[in-house]
Amino acid sequence: MTVSVRVHPGASREGIVLLPDGSLDVRLRARAIEGQANAGLIDLLAERLRLRRRDIEIVSGERSRQKRVRIEVESAEDLRRRLGPDVSGPGEGADRPGPHGERPHAVAKQSGGRADG
Repeated sequence: MTVSVRVHPGASREGIVLLPDGSLDVRLRARAIEGQANAGLIDLLAERLRLRRRDIEIVSGERSRQKRVRIEVESAEDLRRRLGPDVSGPGEGADRPGPHGERPHAVAKQSGGRADG
């Protein structure tokens, strides 16, 4: 199957988030220099999906952060299962980190302008 992938090269931590539309948001340590990010993307996907590198191919967007990637899995459900429960995007678990590792936080309530509150 072919999947849309948004790549964030040069990230401090690597990670994959499966978005509600079925696309992937991928953070890579590798930099976007001389194909390092593309190689890092294939390596990370192969490792997390438990596939061989040859089962993953960038079909478009080699020089862009937005890519189309062919992944040899049977279905979208197979992709979701292989990625596991820790890759859900926002809205799929209020206490899970967001796509960039941040934790959800409560919005502070504003007082009525009084300093003694």
